[in-house]
Amino acid sequence: MTTPFLGEIQIFAFSFPPHGWAYCNGQALAISQNSALYSLLGATFGGNGRWIGPAPRSMRTARS
Repeated sequence: MTTPFLGEIQIFAFSFPPHGWAYCNGQALAISQNSALYSLLGATFGGNGRWIGPAPRSMRTARS
């Protein structure tokens, strides 16, 4: 796998996020643990100065 871009959203065919990735399930992310992501997104999706939040929600089931 190539090196991902910071803030990249990608679809995986397994039921867990790879190391260093997070679920896109609407959770708030702590700025103290994601300072580089906060420098890109700021308060675009909300937040209160301690949290980046929420991450985009993309939990859908694919249909064949």
